[in-house]
Amino acid sequence: MALLASLWRRLTPTKALEDSSGKLETAFFESVYRVIYITGWSNTDHGIGYQLYSNWVKLMMTLFGVGETWYLVSSYHLLDIFIEQLNVMVIQWAALVRFKSMRVHKHIYKKLAASMESSNFDTSTPVRMALVEYWRLRSEKYLKVIYLLGTCTLTMWFVYPLIDDVECNLMVAVRLPLDFCTPIRYPVAFLTTMIAFIYVAYFVMTNDVIMQAHLMHLLCQYDVLIDCFEKIVADCEKDFRGELT
Repeated sequence: MALLASLWRRLTPTKALEDSSGKLETAFFESVYRVIYITGWSNTDHGIGYQLYSNWVKLMMTLFGVGETWYLVSSYHLLDIFIEQLNVMVIQWAALVRFKSMRVHKHIYKKLAASMESSNFDTSTPVRMALVEYWRLRSEKYLKVIYLLGTCTLTMWFVYPLIDDVECNLMVAVRLPLDFCTPIRYPVAFLTTMIAFIYVAYFVMTNDVIMQAHLMHLLCQYDVLIDCFEKIVADCEKDFRGELT
């Protein structure tokens, strides 16, 4: 496990962690920042190598979207297939719109992520530090659950075309600009669409994870604030040395 953790850190040296406002932002958002980096959508890393990788990911996903749209338009006369394909594409479009909105308002999300580093956020007691740790672990747990469920679903999605009765079937409905039903072309087409679909699927999951991390971060602050209000008299007594009763 330690070896996998070390490999994960080496594969995701995102600059977002260097720009972190402090240990609390890092604690809640480190995994999110690393996932954004490895999926090619980081906006804090501008190295030539990473930009080439990021542009390749975006181009591949764009071509994949074109293939899906082409299949949708060409299947308009088959109502069940049209509705099924449209449903899949709406999920992807919604994720793209949400991600674009987050990029437009990235300064707001950054401010929210750094809000725990404010001097007004009091974590000076063991109870409040325990609350922060509880919500951090919960956020990390839910992140792993989302990716675990998504990965298991993708695994089954990839296996099914290989065991069904349809010849030269792909795991997703896309139309390619060539006949791929040959012994040489089919494996290439299958692997290419599989890789593209993996990036699209993890892009959708990452959007959910980003929103979840911010929600957990906010709930943590409310939980600590509640404890501050409940202990306000005791805290004042410490500052005023028992003058309050």
